[in-house]
Amino acid sequence: MISFPNPFSLKGSEKKIIKVIDRLDINRSENLSFTDPAAVKVAAIPVKLRPYKKLDDYVEHLSEKMALAVEGGAQMVCFPELIGFAPLSIVPKYDRIVSDYKLCESGERGNFTNDVLYTYYDFLQEVYFTTFSELACQYGVYVLAGSIYLFDGDNLYNRSYLFDPDGDVLGYQNKTHLAEDEVQIGVTPGNTLTLFDTKIGKFCVSIGQDSCYFEVYRIAKGLGAQVMLCPTCNINYGCRYPNVADVYLRVQETALFAVKSTMVGDILQRRFGGVCGIYCPSVIAAEKQGILASSDNDAEKPVVSRINLTKLDNVFNPYACDINEEFSQDFAQRHFGETQSATASSLEV
Repeated sequence: MISFPNPFSLKGSEKKIIKVIDRLDINRSENLSFTDPAAVKVAAIPVKLRPYKKLDDYVEHLSEKMALAVEGGAQMVCFPELIGFAPLSIVPKYDRIVSDYKLCESGERGNFTNDVLYTYYDFLQEVYFTTFSELACQYGVYVLAGSIYLFDGDNLYNRSYLFDPDGDVLGYQNKTHLAEDEVQIGVTPGNTLTLFDTKIGKFCVSIGQDSCYFEVYRIAKGLGAQVMLCPTCNINYGCRYPNVADVYLRVQETALFAVKSTMVGDILQRRFGGVCGIYCPSVIAAEKQGILASSDNDAEKPVVSRINLTKLDNVFNPYACDINEEFSQDFAQRHFGETQSATASSLEV
């Protein structure tokens, strides 16, 4: 096992973060003073990986993102998957950790990552919860704080937390479909989906590869969700059509709105990429093909859009094009004793 620098030198992060945020003199927004299901403002935040030199840099970077989103009217802000792991670059001798990781055989990298996680676990947790709680409270909006690796009992999860405008935790969602790297380091997949009932609408969360599976969105729809929040941190394979994948397809299948945030940039010999986007069923915004807003690949500017939740009420009808008058007439005669012509619409369930 590698000998890591003393993690106790990182103690007291909570007070440092609060001090930084106080210095920023943030004006709390009024974005939630009036809410209307026909005019909900959501934002997807792209974060470009960078080596933070000190805690101030990390907090200020995220605050800049929040400020841009809130200025655009955002009431719900979605950060990318594993944003809670980004402060790792602040730890002493981070360059040594990176170089040792690169020297590891592929089969040993899972154990190496575990060692790093165990060593700096308390520091990463403290920074994650303090930073996002303070940002949500100071800006006065809902914040989906990407995700972080977190132990619950003996199990390690990739977990996303939702903070309310007072900075309190509303709940969490565990990632249900793991990447290969996560299997190697012993992450446990979640087995439930959580519905967050807020004053601006009903939300579920789909982390990373979860959006590759129709069933996740179908379950969310069954729970009553209107919007899927999709924090992602995916390896960029150079897809020519980054919008025509995962989240966009799931939205068309299940008639939900979706807010996708991405982590981009290079780290540990891997390139992460993708586009942020806000999507809806194509019939709601046919002129935009269901893409309400989208960023360029590797862009850092938040994407903000208004979504009209009331339009979901009539958008999804599996029988809309299923008209068989002969069958309908026969069905009505046999089951209801009706002799007049029946239409397919009268048989909808």
